[in-house]
Amino acid sequence: MEDYDPNRDPDADEWLDLDEQERMILAEDYHRRHQISMPSVEGHAVIHAIVENQLASEDPVVVETFAFPQRVLGRNALSGCSLVSPCTRPGARSTLAQGRCACGGR
Repeated sequence: MEDYDPNRDPDADEWLDLDEQERMILAEDYHRRHQISMPSVEGHAVIHAIVENQLASEDPVVVETFAFPQRVLGRNALSGCSLVSPCTRPGARSTLAQGRCACGGR
């Protein structure tokens, strides 16, 4: 995996084949490439890696938890202000998620 985009589902196997440091570097690179400023890009990237790890596990409880706000509050529930993760994206391991990286990603 060469690039990470929180607005797209990474291939779960490819994501899990990376070591933790590589996952965080990919998330940091995304935010730097898009000039998204925040107090701690590194700390924010850790959260991205955690969420992606959980979604890549494809555990039904995790997928349902991620999709719940969209189902209850509407398709754009997490766009711009995440309730359960630092990123949302179309598909997000289900057909219910809609949005973009809540940290300001394009």
